[in-house]
Amino acid sequence: MKHAAAIAVFFALPAVASACAVCGGATDEKIVEASNAVLWTLLSLVGFIFSATGGTIWYLWRKS
Repeated sequence: MKHAAAIAVFFALPAVASACAVCGGATDEKIVEASNAVLWTLLSLVGFIFSATGGTIWYLWRKS
């Protein structure tokens, strides 16, 4: 019963459940630009780690 009341309040007050600028799609916000920069930085880091691991494996395979 408590959950039903919480769900009713959640749907009755849509302003409380509004998304932030990143999730809402506001492209002119500074937080969106910062989030995109962090995303590309982390993707680049993962790509570098995969490349370095692959290069190390290839080097050790060729050396043996």
